[in-house]
Amino acid sequence: MTAIPEDLDFLVARVHGRRGRVAEAERLEALCRLRSQAELARAVFPEAEFLGVSGFQRRLVQDWLKEMETWALGLNPPRSRMIQALADRLRVEDLKLRIRGKAAGLGPDALREHLLSPRANPAPSLDTPSARILGAEDAVKGAEGAWPRAFLRETTLDRDHFRELLVALRGLDPQDRARIRALVLQEVDHFQLMLVVRGRFLHGLEAEHLRSWHIEGAGITSERFAHMLAAPELSQVVKLAVGFALDALPERCEPSLLEALAWGRFLRLARRAYRQGPMDFGTLVGYAALRRMEVANLITLSEGIRLGIPGEILSARLIPRRGGEAACA
Repeated sequence: MTAIPEDLDFLVARVHGRRGRVAEAERLEALCRLRSQAELARAVFPEAEFLGVSGFQRRLVQDWLKEMETWALGLNPPRSRMIQALADRLRVEDLKLRIRGKAAGLGPDALREHLLSPRANPAPSLDTPSARILGAEDAVKGAEGAWPRAFLRETTLDRDHFRELLVALRGLDPQDRARIRALVLQEVDHFQLMLVVRGRFLHGLEAEHLRSWHIEGAGITSERFAHMLAAPELSQVVKLAVGFALDALPERCEPSLLEALAWGRFLRLARRAYRQGPMDFGTLVGYAALRRMEVANLITLSEGIRLGIPGEILSARLIPRRGGEAACA
């Protein structure tokens, strides 16, 4: 495909026209009351035949990806690189699914059913790890057996993705960068918070083995990251993340709740980026993040309906998470 001359006003006008169709708030609550996959698919894709669970979820992701790819073709190189870096999250998630599938002994055909986009951005063979993954394994060779192999591989993929995201951010002009900086840093700081939570408090890894995984340029500085790693209690880690990955102290310091609240902050910043400038690049990036959260919520609904989870419980699991922010003692 060949890039076309930039027309940011046209792209932003299209985004404003589509904003009202995003499933959130009351519309999302109404979808929680549906009790079959077929009803959910008809409500979201009324023109399509029944897709099945995996087909529905894959359609959600691929529609989001197509939007991003279209924008990337119609933007100047720095903006296009930023959009491509955001969309690259799909490739990372599919690589992680392949890692988990291989670890679980799934064959290619069985694994393909679980991939978000099995035909897009094919992953390299996991039998020959990328040079970056091999480099990461060398970095912790002195801690033989300390790192769970799958955790190491997934952490490496995430870290490299976020580094590339920050490179793309730095390549933007100052006005574009200022509009979306907080939103992009939220993703990076969310990763760093959960690296400490999972690495230190779930996998029991030593702080010295995690310190080198700090991402330069993040909102959480290397000094703050070191303090988080050194904290003896999870509640102290959480306090250090407030204002960076979290908006406020949660009522419970549980990994799943911290994850949800970090995504809630991401959603808030996405809405802010979308509203800040009516016809600028931040509107596109904010909308892309809103759509990403819509896709995540609809996949949660799809899985919940498949498992027979009541609507009120499903509603409480969506982003933004209701409640949960009070006082993590």
